Amino acid sequence: MSEQLTTTDNTNKTQSYQICFDSRDRDTDHYRNPNSYVINLSSPIECVCTFKLIHAIYPRSKKNVDDDLYVKLRVKLGYDDGSNITPFNGRHSNRQEYLGYSLVEYLPLSNYINEFRSHDLTMNLIEINRNQERKKDKITYLHISFLTYDNNFYDMRDHFLKFQISF
Repeated sequence: MSEQLTTTDNTNKTQSYQICFDSRDRDTDHYRNPNSYVINLSSPIECVCTFKLIHAIYPRSKKNVDDDLYVKLRVKLGYDDGSNITPFNGRHSNRQEYLGYSLVEYLPLSNYINEFRSHDLTMNLIEINRNQERKKDKITYLHISFLTYDNNFYDMRDHFLKFQISF
């Protein structure tokens, strides 16, 4: 994963942060398939106000080649407080909380290798309300899923994703 602080907007007092992620860098012990996995950020991003996909390179599945016109990319934003909580089954795990924010982008499947670039007129953007007095404006991980039109997991292979987060 590559993370980069890119720009500062002095009029709105926001900064933009870009995350580039190659799915081959995922934790393959926990996420064998690149169709659903979690990206843990190196440090929490607080006061998040926008989140968008700006670039993607991804292959077409070998299965159902003629049937799939697009794949649905769903990204859920989450917060992990890092504490060890013992659930009822006795195994230790960090407390993870899905924050209720998710981005859904429809990526076209026109070629064997496809590319998506966000344009100002068509960007799919999550705007997060800063007035909520919850920890929902702080994220520590992204849960990535690729789905078919009927919400089954798409047979995705390795891919590249680039997101922009403003805070």
